[in-house]
Amino acid sequence: MMVGRSLAASRNLKLPLLLLVVTSTMATWKLSGLFEIANNASFSLKNVETI
Repeated sequence: MMVGRSLAASRNLKLPLLLLVVTSTMATWKLSGLFEIANNASFSLKNVETI
């Protein structure tokens, strides 16, 4: 009985855990994209200054 209950609990925990992993991955992906854009912007600004 307890084994079945723990199995159900772990099954219920899998979905939120998966959602958490997906959202954190998306968040880091978006953040890295923003950092890349910021780096490109600062790089182009430096190029403008040197010209």
